[in-house]
Amino acid sequence: MVPMGDYMSMADILSDMDKQGVKILTFQSMRAWPRMELLEKPEKFVNERCPEGCFHPKVQDDVTFMQTYNCDQERPPRKNLMPAEKQIYRPSYVTLHFVHYSTVTKVSQLSKEETEQAGIDWRRGYKELAVKIVDEEKEATMLHTKSVVWDQTKKWEKACKLNNPICKVGFPFPDGKDRSDGVVRNEDGYTCNCFVNKKIESVWVPKLEAALSIKLEPQAQ
Repeated sequence: MVPMGDYMSMADILSDMDKQGVKILTFQSMRAWPRMELLEKPEKFVNERCPEGCFHPKVQDDVTFMQTYNCDQERPPRKNLMPAEKQIYRPSYVTLHFVHYSTVTKVSQLSKEETEQAGIDWRRGYKELAVKIVDEEKEATMLHTKSVVWDQTKKWEKACKLNNPICKVGFPFPDGKDRSDGVVRNEDGYTCNCFVNKKIESVWVPKLEAALSIKLEPQAQ
């Protein structure tokens, strides 16, 4: 989860959500693809489950997961989403959270009488009012960096060159190009299938690298 727009801190975003009365902040989800250029050189292998060749997508040792997987299938705001949202919520308000969802809150568990006494409109079909879907352009976004594994790279050399590729390794669109331009290919003939988030690339990747370099420096005895 990374701040977007003018925000430079998740704490500032959450503080503003508090002022708006938001108790549950929802981050929409869609898997990002690892950029081929930032993976180690593919070592193709063949086995019974992968007769046409696969490889193990391994992030280079000197590159972060954040940068490698900074290639979303859509530019924000994303429309084609997975039913696997993530949430930041106030435990004092959400009394039961199950996997991705706030299933019981302080308000949802009230009876009709208790709801009306609290000055809240009661509905037979409860609708959560203290939830907000985060604005991916102005507030924050979630980069879904779940690893792509070897059995998801089947036929990748052919599949990633199709007009509508079923390809789970990333070949970024160049600046100024998107899906409305039709099929866009890179210089090696691979079909572009994802978009680099510029703020993540220019702001948050360097910040993460700087933080990691400090942590890895030898400590004085």
